[in-house]
Amino acid sequence: MSAPSNKRAIQRLAKDLDEIEKYPVANVSAAPLDENMFEWHCNFLHEDVIYHLILFFPTQYPFVSPSAEFVPPGFRFLRGATDVGKKGTKICLSIFSDFAKYHTEWANEKSMGWSPGYTVQTVLLNLVAFLAEHQSGSSVDHYNKENAKLAEKFACADCGHTYAKPFPPLSTTDGPPALDDGPIVVDYVSKTRMNFKSSPKSRDDLFGYGLMQSGPKTRPSLTSPCEFISGESFFSMKKSLGTVKSVLKEDLSYFLPLYINKSHGDNIQKTFEETMMELAVLLPKCNPKKTSVSEMVLKTIPNLMSATVVDFSKGHQHTSDNHLNGYFSLHRLLLWAIETYPDLQKIIDDRLQNFIDNPDQRSKKACPHIGEWLLLLAGSSKYTWPDAAKAYLGESWKRNVMWYVKDDAKLGMLDTDKEYRLSKTLAATAVSRKLLAFQVLFLDIAMDKSLTRHQLIQRYNENNGFPTAQMVAEMKAACQRIKDMKTYEDWYDILKLEAPSKDHIFNELKECVEYAINTNGYHWTFWATGGGWGEVLKRYKLYKPKEDDKGQKAKKAKAPAAKKANVVHDEPSDSSMSDHDEKPAKRRPPKAPVAKAKRIIKDDDDDDDEEEVVKKPVVGRGKKPAKQPAAKRGASQRGRGRGRGRGKAKIEESEKESSLEESSLSEEEEQPVRKAPVKRGRRGKAPAPEVKPKKAKIVEEKPAPKAPVRGRGRGRGRGRGK
Repeated sequence: MSAPSNKRAIQRLAKDLDEIEKYPVANVSAAPLDENMFEWHCNFLHEDVIYHLILFFPTQYPFVSPSAEFVPPGFRFLRGATDVGKKGTKICLSIFSDFAKYHTEWANEKSMGWSPGYTVQTVLLNLVAFLAEHQSGSSVDHYNKENAKLAEKFACADCGHTYAKPFPPLSTTDGPPALDDGPIVVDYVSKTRMNFKSSPKSRDDLFGYGLMQSGPKTRPSLTSPCEFISGESFFSMKKSLGTVKSVLKEDLSYFLPLYINKSHGDNIQKTFEETMMELAVLLPKCNPKKTSVSEMVLKTIPNLMSATVVDFSKGHQHTSDNHLNGYFSLHRLLLWAIETYPDLQKIIDDRLQNFIDNPDQRSKKACPHIGEWLLLLAGSSKYTWPDAAKAYLGESWKRNVMWYVKDDAKLGMLDTDKEYRLSKTLAATAVSRKLLAFQVLFLDIAMDKSLTRHQLIQRYNENNGFPTAQMVAEMKAACQRIKDMKTYEDWYDILKLEAPSKDHIFNELKECVEYAINTNGYHWTFWATGGGWGEVLKRYKLYKPKEDDKGQKAKKAKAPAAKKANVVHDEPSDSSMSDHDEKPAKRRPPKAPVAKAKRIIKDDDDDDDEEEVVKKPVVGRGKKPAKQPAAKRGASQRGRGRGRGRGKAKIEESEKESSLEESSLSEEEEQPVRKAPVKRGRRGKAPAPEVKPKKAKIVEEKPAPKAPVRGRGRGRGRGRGK
């Protein structure tokens, strides 16, 4: 075992023991052996019977779960498999490691099984709850009685436990709850509590959030469970396991340090910039060598804040509290970045101004992610929500059309009546309207108009980066208002805007639908998957397939073919170079293999050997006999091959070829012999080389090279037809 991991596990186990001693739970107890911190003996009460359990912890704890054994051997477990352990009976339960090698799916099941956030006490409470649910009642009385007999007779030689005198002794009452002494920051892995007065000495001492990556590569999304983790826990888990897991077993890919207070925040810049450069590799249109830190801040923090709103809106109480605090913590980090990088403030205000003042800057092309743009208001020194409301709502309503028309074609028809359009659009846009309402309320609370920027920052610093109790109370009250809203009037009231009339809303919705129909990017492009858009576009925007130059409908596009080789033709003497030679032959299924000629390898590497009249033929792997004779020697021909192989071809000798050679031989004797240019052809087409004289037929006792004929090789590459 390695010393660092051994030390880390012992430190964590010591904190688990401290938790049990300070905050005991009735009918549950646990303690390590004096001589072995990695072996814990535990007791718990189930069906009025005391059971003794031994936990064996690995040196990688808490990254890896412990092994559990009921003692003595023979425990009857009804909801899974059992196995013989070192001292007792192992049971198949996902929070223990004993059967993980058989259930590999446990490692990726979210919200189930082992989590590095568990402690010894939470493990025991989970076990007790599981047995109470699955191994209780009259139907299992027989098995529980057998287990009780074993437990009553057992005496542990290691810790001295007996049924009459359990060790460690069971607590009869719950201990006092933890005192609420203000915001605390605790690493969910190591259970280390942050000391607000000390300054971090290295990256390991920093506290922050782990970031999750999701979504397609073209549009990756960043989210966070908003659980505090130290740099030491994050990077040691990543090194040990190759991945980092959240409490709910989500994969965390990046470590984002937070500005908690001045002593902590003064030491985060280096690690913060390293994380920004890592994210530059992930996010589109970013380059770690070219994209500035300021630009990465604007691509990261608003992205995280927007995703956190979504998670907050659908979370349970625990996760909602985490995400609410996390939302404010990310806002504090944004304010720190604006102070740290001087150009960031101007970039934020310029982007807000461009969108508000110029309608052309509101399009999807100019501003792809409108929700993230809205959160720039959280860092603006000039603009607030009322300044941006009209521009934002106008563009947001246009973008919503794409989605609700997909589900309801009638909403895409311009003649739809007012009552239907108003009621159905209100219901279809409920989620987006609630998210906007939350963001507007957050901006109103976090960016209090009565406070200066300095005062806003000071309020965070005095509360260690957390929102004040008053801010949390206001946000929770606002969330309740969002849940209760029923009408457009309720929504506009939360947005702190004057509600327009129903006629005005109807006309604006209709204009947005008409805009979406006639604007690319605002309606569904693929009719087959666009739901209601197919019907709408057939009615208002008829599809016209493209036509070619001859007025014919364009055929389905094919993948572009390889570029055709340039072939030089030297005065073809017959009609063998016809259309047949220009068109690629159709592929045919392979026939039975034929005898292959021996491969001839050219061994003449001397480029200056001008006396060599013809090159040695290269035999390919063709399976078809040549159908036509070649043109005069020296003329460029095409061999058929594929890739870089050597095309093999069988040559049919016929009287016709002999007579052709006979008639052309006398003419060729007086002409200079020219080598056919070697070009690389499309899909293996290559010029046929000259053939060495020894392979040609002897006509009138004069050796003559056999003219290359056009074969169909199936080789790869510069196939040489023989």
